[in-house]
Amino acid sequence: ACVASLILTGAGAHAQDWTLALSWKLGACVGGEGAQTCTAGQPSAVRQAADGAPIRITAIGLYTPRRDCDTAPVPAGTLSDDAAPYIAPAGADDFQQHWNRYGSCTGYAPAGYAAEIAAMARAVGLTNLGRYLGEHDNKVVRPDELKNAQLHDFFLGADKSVQFLCTPDGRLAEVRYRLRDWSDVFVYRDKGGMLVVAQGGNCGDEVRL
Repeated sequence: ACVASLILTGAGAHAQDWTLALSWKLGACVGGEGAQTCTAGQPSAVRQAADGAPIRITAIGLYTPRRDCDTAPVPAGTLSDDAAPYIAPAGADDFQQHWNRYGSCTGYAPAGYAAEIAAMARAVGLTNLGRYLGEHDNKVVRPDELKNAQLHDFFLGADKSVQFLCTPDGRLAEVRYRLRDWSDVFVYRDKGGMLVVAQGGNCGDEVRL
């Protein structure tokens, strides 16, 4: 995580219950815990990094239990050219709505929040799970294979802190982590104790990536 880029604005940044929601190929889910409805992204919408490599994992957001903490306009230029490709709601209007609902409750200023969730998405893409997803893109895998890939990134039990959410036809849409503390957890694998047990996702016996 890019600690130098963070701008903390309040105690919200020290919350002990975080959810990091990541999109797989710009899929998205709505609905409460255990009742999510998911849609897949459009193939033409897949992002590209500066070197032309596809960006399949983007950050939807970093959530706390609080909602709608601030409705102030996000300053122009909040989404840097480096961060925007790694953030699912990358348009200014979409990011404003997301900031009002979720980001404003994290304790960050908008620029710090955008930089941090973009850094998380990049970091997850470099984990064993991220590489597994990329190597098996458009293939059908089993949920236990996804969880086994996750285990190589953290300690025993880390597979219980991650949720894989799928569309009704079995396409992976989101990956979510429950965290006590997110700082550098995807860079330094020795922070498995910062993960929190989460309810299982909604994917069936086969998952198409």
